[in-house]
Amino acid sequence: MSQSDVRAPSATPDPGEPEPVDFLQGFELEEAAETQHVSTDPPPEPATTEIDDESVDNYELLGEEDNSAEFGVTAVMTVQAWLSPVYGLVQPGRVFLFPGSFDATARWRGRLPRLNGQEHQPLRTTTGGIPLHRQLIDLLGGVTENFIGFAIAYPLSPRAMGYNSGTCNRYWFNGSRTLPQNWQDIVWRTALTYLGRSAARASASISTLERTAQMTSVTELRSTDVDANANADSAEVGAGAAPTDYSINIGMTDSTAQKLKDNGFYLYAFKAVQSSITSGLPVVWFRSSTYGPDTSVDWQEQYKAYCSTSEIISGGRITASGSYPIALGQTLKVLTANTGEVTGQPDGLKPVYVENTTTTQYTAGLSQMQNGTFVPLCALPLFGKNTLTIKPIQKVLLMFANEPVNTGTIISQSFSEGALIDLTDDPSRDVTFDINKSWGPTTAGWLRMVPSGTALQNLLIQRPSSQLNASYMRSKQRELQAAGR
Repeated sequence: MSQSDVRAPSATPDPGEPEPVDFLQGFELEEAAETQHVSTDPPPEPATTEIDDESVDNYELLGEEDNSAEFGVTAVMTVQAWLSPVYGLVQPGRVFLFPGSFDATARWRGRLPRLNGQEHQPLRTTTGGIPLHRQLIDLLGGVTENFIGFAIAYPLSPRAMGYNSGTCNRYWFNGSRTLPQNWQDIVWRTALTYLGRSAARASASISTLERTAQMTSVTELRSTDVDANANADSAEVGAGAAPTDYSINIGMTDSTAQKLKDNGFYLYAFKAVQSSITSGLPVVWFRSSTYGPDTSVDWQEQYKAYCSTSEIISGGRITASGSYPIALGQTLKVLTANTGEVTGQPDGLKPVYVENTTTTQYTAGLSQMQNGTFVPLCALPLFGKNTLTIKPIQKVLLMFANEPVNTGTIISQSFSEGALIDLTDDPSRDVTFDINKSWGPTTAGWLRMVPSGTALQNLLIQRPSSQLNASYMRSKQRELQAAGR
C-alpha cells in the first residue's frame, strides 16, 4: 500500500460513548519490557505496507462466533528486514495479526487462527506472564527490534485502534510505548485498506473514512489494474488519458453466500495478458473470503513490470526481485535481477516491453495492485539478451474454491469451475453465481464457462495480434535506426 496523506483519526471517544474495550487498555497498562538500550533514530517509514491473507483471515475470525466480545488482534509491523523460515525475507511494512486477550477466562469459538501456515491457540497474557507482542514475535521467530507494535479491536473503526506496545515501541521511540502520529497514520491507512471490508460487513459506522478508502455500501473487492483492450481497434489508454473504471458485479442469493462462507470458500481472480512469450503461466491475482449477495470486483489501469529469480513451477510463488511502475509503450531494461530502468514514452497502442540486457535467464511479468500492494498477473521466461512484450487484456477469470491458495502463486490448471468474463466492449458486467448451478448468464457471449481442471496457459497467456507484432517490429526498427545500428 503506497503511503499517502491520510492522517489517523483520533481514537478519543466521544462524550457519552462507552470506554475503549479492555483489549486495547491492556497494552496501555501492561508492564513494559526492560529496555537495555534504545535506537537513536526512529525507523524509516516503509515505502509500502501489506497485510497478507493469513493475517486478514485472523482478523475476520473475530467477527465469527462472537469472538470479538473477548478478543482483539495483537499486531506488529516489520520495520527492519528479517529472514523467516516460513515467509522468507520479510521486508519493512509487512504486518502480522493474531488474536489475543487480556481476559484469562476468555473462550475462543470456531476455527483456530493461523500463523506460519499452522493453526495456533489465541494468545493470552496468562501464558507465563509474557506480553502479547512478545508472544507473537516468538511465534514468528523474530526479535523485538525488527517490529513496532499496535493492536486492533473488531469491527474496524478509529476507536478500535490501539497504538501502544511496551515490548516493541520503546526501543524505537525514545522509551515511549505509544507510536508517534506519523506511525499512527501509517498503521491506520494499512488497517483501513486491508481490513475495511470487514468493518463494512460488520456495519461499522465510518462513512467518511470509507469514502477515503473508496469503499461502497456493498461488499467491494477493490483493485487497481492496468489494462488495454484485446482488440486493436478498440479504445486504448494513451499517455495522459484518464484511467477507465472496470467492474464485475456478482449477484447471489443469501443462501448461496452463507453456504460458501460456512464451507470455507474463497473467491479467486486471474487476469489475462497477451505476450510474445506464451510458455509462461498465470498467477493468482487475488483471493478473498469477504463476499455477500452483492459483491463488486473493481479495478483501474495501473501496473508495474517485475523481474524475478523465482522458477516458473505450478504451485510455486513469485517473489519479485525488482518491480517498477510502467505504462503501456514503455520498456523495462533489466540490468540485474534487482536493478532496472524504465525508458520510453507511454503509448496506449503498444505493449510493455521487458528487455534483458544480461546473459542470465530470469522470470518477468506484469503486476497489478490488489488490496494496496502489487501482485503478479503472470510469470514469463525472460531469456538473456532478449525482449518480451506483455499487454494486459480485459478478461478476468473468477472462481470459488475452498482450497487455500495464496496470491502470487503460479497456477497451471483451474482448481474449480470458473467464468472467463470479457470486458472488451463494456467496462462493467453483471454475473450471477449459485453454489449448485455455477456461473451465469450462460447465454451471454462475453461469458465463457471454464471447467475444473482446464489448462490455463493458453486461456490467460494469449498470443498477440499481428498488428501488435507489426507495431513491435516498427518500434524496434526505429530504436535501432536512432542508435545508428
